[in-house]
Amino acid sequence: MAPCFPTELCEEIIDAVYDPRMLYLRSNYDTLCSCALVCGAWRPRAQLVLFRRVALKDAASLHNFAALLRQAPHLADYVRDLGLFGHTHHTPQSLVALFPSVLHGRLPNLRSIHVVCQQAPTAKGGGYLENKLPDVSAPETSNFPCLPLHQHFPSLLATFVDATGLHLTNVIFPSFGDFGRLLHRFVNLQVLRCHDVRWNVVGRTPMCMLRLSSSGHSQFLPKLEDLKVSKMGPHGLDRLLAAIGPSLTHLGVDLPCNETSDVAGDSTHMIPLGRFPNLSCLDIYLWKIMDGRSTRIQPFQAMLASWASAIPRRKLRFAPIDQSQFTREEYSALLTTIGYLAEQSVYTGESDANPLMARARIPDVTFTIVLRDDIERYGCWRREASTWLPRMHRLNRVRVDCDQAVLLSDLWKAREDDNREDGEMGVRPPSSSSII
Repeated sequence: MAPCFPTELCEEIIDAVYDPRMLYLRSNYDTLCSCALVCGAWRPRAQLVLFRRVALKDAASLHNFAALLRQAPHLADYVRDLGLFGHTHHTPQSLVALFPSVLHGRLPNLRSIHVVCQQAPTAKGGGYLENKLPDVSAPETSNFPCLPLHQHFPSLLATFVDATGLHLTNVIFPSFGDFGRLLHRFVNLQVLRCHDVRWNVVGRTPMCMLRLSSSGHSQFLPKLEDLKVSKMGPHGLDRLLAAIGPSLTHLGVDLPCNETSDVAGDSTHMIPLGRFPNLSCLDIYLWKIMDGRSTRIQPFQAMLASWASAIPRRKLRFAPIDQSQFTREEYSALLTTIGYLAEQSVYTGESDANPLMARARIPDVTFTIVLRDDIERYGCWRREASTWLPRMHRLNRVRVDCDQAVLLSDLWKAREDDNREDGEMGVRPPSSSSII
């Protein structure tokens, strides 16, 4: 039976199912699979979108995918993003250790790799509000303290030399040297994300990350433009930033960048930005313990002061590293403190009585506050921005980016007095311009 609508119209609908902001969501996969089964004319376009992102959860799924590519080689051309998820990355059945040899030379158009060591789901977990593929419920049975990488593992990654994006989450390397040598193989890497990346032994900095004494430049990740790092600790972050050259234009770091988010920890670590002459965008991910203490204020202000003011149209963005740590009131109070410090660091005008004169004296910086909340609260957050960055707000240099919650970690922490009130925070609509 012929479809009721033209195939071209159906293909447009199939393309609309794909949402690049929602990686590896089960609903996307289920819908695309249904499209492929409903009509033979829909199958090519559904497969094109369905295999754009491939998620693997264990060694069995890896070998099944390799077998599928042998039967239908044309599917390999569709794959742009490869996700390695699961609880077995640090076990003898590690998917990370196997995939370079099993998929060697089979994914010519692969551009991005995601490596995520998932934890067992909990009521307070940081998973997606909608189930994420692969749906793994068994807890990790780790036999190794780190990824079981053999000495020739980095050389096997040469087959993925065209990849421009690498995302690492909750993984432990044998040493910092293994981490550096793995990155060095991705010579065309432009985007790097590292969240909670650790190592058993720090060891020495590998030769591939050292700058050449003759020129002072490094051949390590020569094309890297976008780097975001969180929960790595100051020692690893320092080594990584020292190896990266002037190509970096976008940097994201967490503050304070302690080894852990322990409240008892104190950080006097300063991240120098002067070595990146093209850095135009800086993202700062805030821990709840980022407060007004001098040991945390001074490194933050020194970092902003080291940011080259000659760079035009700079962007400074603030976001919570884990929104579930905060109530709305706590986060607003933190932004008030951080905003005051940030204005002090970048504002060079002696007086802001005349906005036009003040605009001429301050650096070309735009502030953005990133958060997630209910739609009815967007306006409240935007009005509150005038209290966080009052001078920049008067100069039209502040914006607030609000979006709907996607992760469980995007949900605000409940206030202690919620149970004593008629309405609960997050359900009761705001009655005034206040966020509360």
